[in-house]
Amino acid sequence: MNSQELHFTVFCIENVAKHLNKNGKEVYKLLKEDSEILDSYIIPSYDTLHTQGKEYIVEDIVDYMREKNIVMKATPALLQRKYTRVIEEYSKMKGIDLNTAMDIFYKSETYQEMQSGISDMHCRSDGYLADELALEQVEPPN
Repeated sequence: MNSQELHFTVFCIENVAKHLNKNGKEVYKLLKEDSEILDSYIIPSYDTLHTQGKEYIVEDIVDYMREKNIVMKATPALLQRKYTRVIEEYSKMKGIDLNTAMDIFYKSETYQEMQSGISDMHCRSDGYLADELALEQVEPPN
């Protein structure tokens, strides 16, 4: 590994960690020790990956982790903060009050999937999850 690849590898670890609401040590272990994704995918793909934007790189790595069945469970406290951010994002997106957004969120399939860990939905960005909630087209309560 050269200096540029090292810089890129650290960039990947830290940005995936931020995306997953984990610390770098946990993500390094997932990528290096639990799966070898670091040595078998990230570093060998440097020439291609480093030309992409941050969001693409992070989503690509997280998707690859899912394909390899790398467990990424969120702690309850982090999951609760994630719920709050998604509700706030959805409220802004739809121009509705927080109480209505919360009601819609807790009645949604998106919440069920996040809560149960299906497809590691909790690892997706707040904006992505708010969009998923909107796609359900859940009507606000009367």
